[in-house]
Amino acid sequence: MEEASRSCTPELSRSSTPRSWTITFEDLVRERAVCSEITELDENWKQLDARLTRNIECLEGLQKLGKVSPPEYNKLASEEKKLQNRIDVIEDALERIGECPYSLF
Repeated sequence: MEEASRSCTPELSRSSTPRSWTITFEDLVRERAVCSEITELDENWKQLDARLTRNIECLEGLQKLGKVSPPEYNKLASEEKKLQNRIDVIEDALERIGECPYSLF
């Protein structure tokens, strides 16, 4: 009878220990900070990308209608370049950071 109850109890080994039990608090805080930074950069990227898309659509629409004055075109083209530069900076930062290391499992 004792044999049967023992076989139903899972054996815990170092390899089956959940990561959340072995990670230090400092590592966990650091990983969460990295993931928070990635999330924030991703949100900024999405906002800038949406603005850039609207800017390009506006510029293309005005060009199709033939209603683009040189000052207006220059303003939209300048804004497009600034947005693209900011997106490039965010993409570079995301590439440097890599993937989110945070995982409790």
